[in-house]
Amino acid sequence: MLSESELGERLLQVEYMALQALVNSPGPEYVAALQSLADAVLAEAMMQKRVGTLSSATRRLCMRIGARINQLTSVLSQQHTEVDSLRSAATKEVSRIVTKPRRARRAKERERVDQPLNAVHMRDWFLRHLGHPFPTRNEKLEILLETNRSTSNPGSRLEYNQAMLWFINSRRRSGWTLFLRKYANGDKTMLMDIAKSLETELGGTHTQRGWSAGPTPRTRIPKLTELLPEMSESRLDQMRSDWAAIVEWVTVGVKDRVGDWVDKVIESVPRPKEEPE
Repeated sequence: MLSESELGERLLQVEYMALQALVNSPGPEYVAALQSLADAVLAEAMMQKRVGTLSSATRRLCMRIGARINQLTSVLSQQHTEVDSLRSAATKEVSRIVTKPRRARRAKERERVDQPLNAVHMRDWFLRHLGHPFPTRNEKLEILLETNRSTSNPGSRLEYNQAMLWFINSRRRSGWTLFLRKYANGDKTMLMDIAKSLETELGGTHTQRGWSAGPTPRTRIPKLTELLPEMSESRLDQMRSDWAAIVEWVTVGVKDRVGDWVDKVIESVPRPKEEPE
Protein backbone atom coordinates (compact mmCIF):
# COMPACT_ATOMS: atom_id res chain seq x y z
CA MET A 1 0.00 0.00 0.00
CA LEU A 2 1.24 3.48 -0.86
CA SER A 3 2.02 6.00 1.79
CA GLU A 4 -0.15 9.10 1.91
CA SER A 5 2.64 11.25 0.46
CA GLU A 6 3.16 8.80 -2.42
CA LEU A 7 -0.57 8.67 -3.02
CA GLY A 8 -0.71 12.46 -3.04
CA GLU A 9 2.05 12.58 -5.66
CA ARG A 10 0.17 10.08 -7.81
CA LEU A 11 -3.04 12.08 -7.47
CA LEU A 12 -1.26 15.28 -8.48
CA GLN A 13 0.22 13.44 -11.47
CA VAL A 14 -3.25 12.32 -12.55
CA GLU A 15 -4.59 15.86 -12.13
CA TYR A 16 -1.74 17.29 -14.20
CA MET A 17 -2.37 14.75 -16.98
CA ALA A 18 -6.10 15.52 -16.91
CA LEU A 19 -5.43 19.26 -17.20
CA GLN A 20 -3.01 18.63 -20.09
CA ALA A 21 -5.64 16.51 -21.79
CA LEU A 22 -8.25 19.25 -21.46
CA VAL A 23 -5.86 21.81 -23.00
CA ASN A 24 -4.29 19.72 -25.78
CA SER A 25 -7.16 17.50 -27.01
CA PRO A 26 -5.15 14.26 -26.77
CA GLY A 27 -5.45 11.15 -28.86
CA PRO A 28 -7.19 7.96 -27.72
CA GLU A 29 -3.92 6.35 -26.52
CA TYR A 30 -3.23 9.20 -24.11
CA VAL A 31 -6.78 9.16 -22.78
CA ALA A 32 -6.64 5.39 -22.26
CA ALA A 33 -3.37 5.68 -20.32
CA LEU A 34 -4.79 8.50 -18.20
CA GLN A 35 -7.94 6.53 -17.46
CA SER A 36 -5.91 3.48 -16.44
CA LEU A 37 -3.69 5.51 -14.12
CA ALA A 38 -6.65 7.36 -12.63
CA ASP A 39 -8.50 4.10 -11.95
CA ALA A 40 -5.48 2.64 -10.15
CA VAL A 41 -4.79 5.74 -8.06
CA LEU A 42 -8.43 6.32 -7.13
CA ALA A 43 -8.80 2.66 -6.19
CA GLU A 44 -5.80 3.03 -3.86
CA ALA A 45 -7.31 6.20 -2.41
CA MET A 46 -10.67 4.49 -1.77
CA MET A 47 -8.94 1.62 -0.03
CA GLN A 48 -6.99 3.96 2.24
CA LYS A 49 -10.14 5.95 2.91
CA ARG A 50 -11.85 2.81 4.20
CA VAL A 51 -8.86 2.09 6.40
CA GLY A 52 -9.05 5.65 7.69
CA THR A 53 -5.47 6.69 6.95
CA LEU A 54 -6.25 9.60 4.57
CA SER A 55 -6.09 13.20 5.68
CA SER A 56 -8.82 15.65 4.77
CA ALA A 57 -6.48 17.38 2.27
CA THR A 58 -5.87 14.11 0.42
CA ARG A 59 -9.59 13.32 0.38
CA ARG A 60 -10.30 16.76 -1.15
CA LEU A 61 -7.60 16.08 -3.73
CA CYS A 62 -9.30 12.78 -4.60
CA MET A 63 -12.63 14.55 -5.09
CA ARG A 64 -10.94 17.15 -7.29
CA ILE A 65 -9.30 14.45 -9.40
CA GLY A 66 -12.64 12.71 -9.85
CA ALA A 67 -14.18 15.99 -11.02
CA ARG A 68 -11.30 16.54 -13.47
CA ILE A 69 -11.75 13.07 -14.94
CA ASN A 70 -15.51 13.59 -15.32
CA GLN A 71 -14.89 16.97 -16.95
CA LEU A 72 -12.37 15.44 -19.34
CA THR A 73 -14.76 12.64 -20.26
CA SER A 74 -17.53 15.15 -20.98
CA VAL A 75 -15.26 17.35 -23.11
CA LEU A 76 -13.92 14.41 -25.12
CA SER A 77 -17.43 13.10 -25.69
CA GLN A 78 -18.52 16.52 -26.94
CA GLN A 79 -15.45 16.77 -29.18
CA HIS A 80 -16.13 13.37 -30.69
CA THR A 81 -19.71 14.39 -31.41
CA GLU A 82 -18.57 17.63 -33.06
CA VAL A 83 -15.89 15.83 -35.06
CA ASP A 84 -18.42 13.28 -36.31
CA SER A 85 -20.78 16.09 -37.24
CA LEU A 86 -18.03 18.00 -39.05
CA ARG A 87 -16.88 14.84 -40.83
CA SER A 88 -20.41 14.12 -42.01
CA ALA A 89 -20.90 17.71 -43.20
CA ALA A 90 -17.50 17.72 -44.93
CA THR A 91 -18.28 14.43 -46.67
CA LYS A 92 -21.56 15.81 -47.98
CA GLU A 93 -19.88 19.04 -49.11
CA VAL A 94 -17.07 17.20 -50.90
CA SER A 95 -19.61 14.93 -52.55
CA ARG A 96 -21.60 17.97 -53.70
CA ILE A 97 -18.48 19.73 -55.01
CA VAL A 98 -17.27 16.64 -56.86
CA THR A 99 -20.67 15.72 -58.26
CA LYS A 100 -21.64 19.20 -59.44
CA PRO A 101 -18.69 19.71 -61.84
CA ARG A 102 -19.16 16.18 -63.12
CA ARG A 103 -22.80 16.86 -63.89
CA ALA A 104 -21.93 20.24 -65.35
CA ARG A 105 -19.18 18.63 -67.44
CA ARG A 106 -21.57 15.98 -68.74
CA ALA A 107 -24.12 18.66 -69.57
CA LYS A 108 -21.42 20.71 -71.27
CA GLU A 109 -20.26 17.67 -73.24
CA ARG A 110 -23.83 17.00 -74.36
CA GLU A 111 -24.15 20.64 -75.35
CA ARG A 112 -20.85 20.53 -77.23
CA VAL A 113 -21.83 17.32 -79.04
CA ASP A 114 -25.16 18.82 -80.04
CA GLN A 115 -23.60 22.10 -81.10
CA PRO A 116 -22.90 22.07 -84.85
CA LEU A 117 -19.54 23.18 -86.16
CA ASN A 118 -20.17 25.58 -89.00
CA ALA A 119 -18.12 23.89 -91.73
CA VAL A 120 -20.11 25.12 -94.72
CA HIS A 121 -17.45 27.53 -95.97
CA MET A 122 -14.57 25.17 -95.18
CA ARG A 123 -16.26 22.32 -97.04
CA ASP A 124 -17.06 24.57 -99.99
CA TRP A 125 -13.45 25.77 -100.20
CA PHE A 126 -12.17 22.18 -99.96
CA LEU A 127 -14.40 21.05 -102.83
CA ARG A 128 -13.37 24.03 -104.98
CA HIS A 129 -9.66 23.21 -104.46
CA LEU A 130 -9.77 19.43 -104.38
CA GLY A 131 -6.56 19.13 -106.36
CA HIS A 132 -4.66 21.02 -103.67
CA PRO A 133 -6.82 21.55 -100.55
CA PHE A 134 -4.20 23.52 -98.62
CA PRO A 135 -5.54 27.00 -97.88
CA THR A 136 -2.98 29.66 -97.07
CA ARG A 137 -3.17 31.54 -93.80
CA ASN A 138 -4.93 34.45 -95.50
CA GLU A 139 -7.42 32.07 -97.11
CA LYS A 140 -8.11 30.47 -93.72
CA LEU A 141 -8.71 33.91 -92.24
CA GLU A 142 -11.12 34.70 -95.07
CA ILE A 143 -12.95 31.43 -94.39
CA LEU A 144 -13.13 32.33 -90.70
CA LEU A 145 -14.49 35.76 -91.53
CA GLU A 146 -17.16 34.38 -93.84
CA THR A 147 -18.09 31.62 -91.39
CA ASN A 148 -18.39 33.85 -88.34
CA ARG A 149 -20.17 36.55 -90.29
CA SER A 150 -22.91 34.04 -91.10
CA THR A 151 -23.09 32.67 -87.53
CA SER A 152 -25.61 34.22 -85.15
CA ASN A 153 -24.78 31.94 -82.21
CA PRO A 154 -21.59 33.11 -80.41
CA GLY A 155 -20.97 29.55 -79.21
CA SER A 156 -20.71 28.36 -82.82
CA ARG A 157 -18.03 30.83 -83.86
CA LEU A 158 -15.11 29.19 -85.62
CA GLU A 159 -11.55 29.61 -84.35
CA TYR A 160 -8.40 29.55 -86.45
CA ASN A 161 -7.09 26.32 -84.92
CA GLN A 162 -10.42 24.62 -85.60
CA ALA A 163 -10.27 25.61 -89.26
CA MET A 164 -6.68 24.46 -89.64
CA LEU A 165 -7.34 21.12 -87.96
CA TRP A 166 -10.53 20.63 -89.94
CA PHE A 167 -8.55 20.74 -93.19
CA ILE A 168 -5.80 18.49 -91.84
CA ASN A 169 -8.28 15.86 -90.70
CA SER A 170 -10.52 16.18 -93.74
CA ARG A 171 -7.60 15.45 -96.06
CA ARG A 172 -6.70 12.42 -94.00
CA ARG A 173 -10.15 11.05 -93.24
CA SER A 174 -11.61 11.64 -96.68
CA GLY A 175 -8.88 9.53 -98.26
CA TRP A 176 -7.21 12.47 -100.03
CA THR A 177 -3.84 11.85 -98.34
CA LEU A 178 -4.01 8.14 -99.16
CA PHE A 179 -4.89 8.99 -102.78
CA LEU A 180 -1.84 11.27 -102.92
CA ARG A 181 0.46 8.43 -101.86
CA LYS A 182 -1.28 5.72 -103.85
CA TYR A 183 -1.61 7.38 -107.25
CA ALA A 184 0.82 10.32 -107.21
CA ASN A 185 3.65 8.90 -105.09
CA GLY A 186 3.28 11.83 -102.70
CA ASP A 187 3.79 14.39 -105.48
CA LYS A 188 1.22 17.17 -104.97
CA THR A 189 1.90 18.64 -108.41
CA MET A 190 1.15 15.26 -109.99
CA LEU A 191 -2.03 14.97 -107.97
CA MET A 192 -3.15 18.40 -109.16
CA ASP A 193 -2.57 17.25 -112.75
CA ILE A 194 -4.61 14.10 -112.07
CA ALA A 195 -7.40 16.20 -110.55
CA LYS A 196 -7.46 18.55 -113.56
CA SER A 197 -7.53 15.57 -115.92
CA LEU A 198 -10.44 14.04 -114.02
CA GLU A 199 -12.21 17.41 -114.06
CA THR A 200 -11.73 17.74 -117.83
CA GLU A 201 -12.79 14.14 -118.35
CA LEU A 202 -16.04 14.67 -116.45
CA GLY A 203 -16.72 18.08 -117.98
CA GLY A 204 -19.54 20.32 -116.85
CA THR A 205 -19.48 23.08 -114.26
CA HIS A 206 -18.47 23.03 -110.63
CA THR A 207 -22.12 22.84 -109.62
CA GLN A 208 -22.73 19.89 -111.93
CA ARG A 209 -19.64 17.97 -110.79
CA GLY A 210 -19.84 19.02 -107.15
CA TRP A 211 -16.12 19.73 -107.08
CA SER A 212 -13.24 21.47 -108.87
CA ALA A 213 -9.53 20.83 -108.95
CA GLY A 214 -8.65 24.45 -108.34
CA PRO A 215 -6.41 26.88 -110.23
CA THR A 216 -3.34 25.53 -112.03
CA PRO A 217 -0.58 27.18 -114.10
CA ARG A 218 -0.97 24.55 -116.83
CA THR A 219 -2.40 25.80 -120.12
CA ARG A 220 -2.95 22.32 -121.53
CA ILE A 221 -4.53 19.60 -119.44
CA PRO A 222 -3.22 16.13 -120.39
CA LYS A 223 -5.43 13.06 -120.38
CA LEU A 224 -5.08 10.46 -117.65
CA THR A 225 -3.54 7.99 -120.09
CA GLU A 226 -0.88 10.57 -120.91
CA LEU A 227 -0.18 11.33 -117.27
CA LEU A 228 -0.15 7.69 -116.24
CA PRO A 229 0.79 5.71 -119.35
CA GLU A 230 1.80 2.60 -117.41
CA MET A 231 -1.43 2.40 -115.43
CA SER A 232 -3.93 -0.22 -116.59
CA GLU A 233 -7.49 0.71 -117.44
CA SER A 234 -8.82 -1.24 -114.46
CA ARG A 235 -6.52 0.66 -112.13
CA LEU A 236 -7.56 3.95 -113.72
CA ASP A 237 -11.18 2.99 -113.05
CA GLN A 238 -10.28 2.23 -109.44
CA MET A 239 -8.60 5.63 -109.21
CA ARG A 240 -11.74 7.33 -110.53
CA SER A 241 -13.80 5.43 -107.97
CA ASP A 242 -11.46 6.44 -105.14
CA TRP A 243 -11.67 10.07 -106.23
CA ALA A 244 -15.46 9.93 -106.27
CA ALA A 245 -15.36 8.51 -102.74
CA ILE A 246 -13.27 11.49 -101.60
CA VAL A 247 -15.79 13.89 -103.12
CA GLU A 248 -18.67 12.06 -101.46
CA TRP A 249 -16.97 12.03 -98.06
CA VAL A 250 -16.20 15.74 -98.12
CA THR A 251 -19.68 16.55 -99.40
CA VAL A 252 -21.84 14.47 -97.08
CA GLY A 253 -19.66 12.30 -94.88
CA VAL A 254 -17.61 14.91 -93.07
CA LYS A 255 -18.42 15.15 -89.37
CA ASP A 256 -19.37 18.67 -88.37
CA ARG A 257 -19.78 18.21 -84.64
CA VAL A 258 -17.65 20.11 -82.14
CA GLY A 259 -17.92 17.19 -79.74
CA ASP A 260 -16.55 14.74 -82.30
CA TRP A 261 -13.08 14.35 -83.77
CA VAL A 262 -12.36 18.07 -84.30
CA ASP A 263 -12.80 18.78 -80.60
CA LYS A 264 -10.70 15.78 -79.57
CA VAL A 265 -7.85 16.79 -81.86
CA ILE A 266 -7.96 20.37 -80.59
CA GLU A 267 -7.68 19.14 -77.00
CA SER A 268 -4.81 16.78 -77.79
CA VAL A 269 -2.88 19.31 -79.89
CA PRO A 270 -3.08 22.62 -78.00
CA ARG A 271 -0.53 24.45 -80.15
CA PRO A 272 -0.58 23.03 -83.67
CA LYS A 273 1.93 24.29 -86.20
CA GLU A 274 1.10 25.54 -89.66
CA GLU A 275 1.21 22.78 -92.23
CA PRO A 276 3.44 23.59 -95.22
CA GLU A 277 1.54 24.46 -98.34
